[in-house]
Amino acid sequence: MSDPLTRHSYQFVTSRGNEYFCDVDEEYLTDRFNLTGLNTEVQYYQYALDLITDVFDLECDDEMREAIERSARHLYGLVHARYIITTRGQHKMVTTIHLVQHTTKY
Repeated sequence: MSDPLTRHSYQFVTSRGNEYFCDVDEEYLTDRFNLTGLNTEVQYYQYALDLITDVFDLECDDEMREAIERSARHLYGLVHARYIITTRGQHKMVTTIHLVQHTTKY
C-alpha cells in the first residue's frame, strides 16, 4: 500500500475545485466488483486505473500522459459516485463536508 499523501487519488481530492471529493479507500478502488462496467465508460481505462492506484509505469509522451490523466479524473469521479453511497463513503463525505465548511471563508 502506498503512502496516502503521495497517492494520485489524494492529490486529486486535495486539488482546488475538488473540495467535495473524499479519498476513496484503496481497497474499494482495487475491488473489480466496484469497477464493473466502467471500462466501457472511460478511455484508457486500465492506464487510468493504474495511475489512480499508483502502479502506472508507461513511458509515453506528454500528450498521451495528459489524455490518461483526464481519463483518470473521469474514472475517479465515476468510482467516487459509487463509493459515496456506501456506509464508509457516506461517513467520509460527512467528514469532508464538515472540514470544507470549517475551512472555507464566505
